[in-house]
Amino acid sequence: MDIFTMIKLDKNEVENLMNIEILESTEKISDDYEEVCIEGFLDKDSNSQISVEDAMEQLFETLKTKGIINESVETYSYELPVCGLLKNAKRNEEALNKDYIVLSYHA
Repeated sequence: MDIFTMIKLDKNEVENLMNIEILESTEKISDDYEEVCIEGFLDKDSNSQISVEDAMEQLFETLKTKGIINESVETYSYELPVCGLLKNAKRNEEALNKDYIVLSYHA
């Protein structure tokens, strides 16, 4: 039997779990739209930037430590909106931050 698990985390959940800040940039496309891109991650303790790969590895290990992911799981994949989120007056900040990072693995 192959069991596939997907964990969806909101932006605030990730930042709070790992004590990091997700660094974003915005580019104005029109008066109503901005493109939001993830530029990287900032470790709040050391004030140093973390690569996406390192941040996702830290997130995976944090979820294992907290017992959310079984200790025996060794491989995982992730999805995050590196670029392409569009926000406008009709789509509020809360909607943008839902299901921000998706981590998945087979057990």
